[in-house]
Amino acid sequence: MNKKEFKEYLDNLGLDKNEYCIISGGSLLMHNIKKETNDVDLYVTQNSFNKLNKMFKNVHISGKPFPHHYNINKETDAVLVKNLKNEKIYYIDGYPCRSIIDDYNWYRQNARPKDLASADKIDKFFKKVAKEYNCKTEEITEKEICEYLNK
Repeated sequence: MNKKEFKEYLDNLGLDKNEYCIISGGSLLMHNIKKETNDVDLYVTQNSFNKLNKMFKNVHISGKPFPHHYNINKETDAVLVKNLKNEKIYYIDGYPCRSIIDDYNWYRQNARPKDLASADKIDKFFKKVAKEYNCKTEEITEKEICEYLNK
């Protein structure tokens, strides 16, 4: 799905934007690093998880080696978190996204081939932002990234 379809999908879920945040490929999509994504990955609070569990009949723990990771439906995975207070969340087009810097660090740490490919895409994005702000890639902040996206 493209960015427009992705946002429509999220809107149709009807989740409170204070009760979830977009991670992984959806975050890359929202940051204009990817043009499309095949799925929706979210961090969700218990309230959002309960709502998703009511909406979809076959919610189950995923087989992925990540704690509290659930398959909601064929398009959506969710990680149940106690709260979102520990996450750095930035709003892009009004949608809560986890820090792209945190996503980048997670991809590099996880080091699966698909994660490293995503990290490489983020590297290219960081280089564009650094060039715009005349700084090194490791010096850019999430604030500058959001400003860059809003130009």
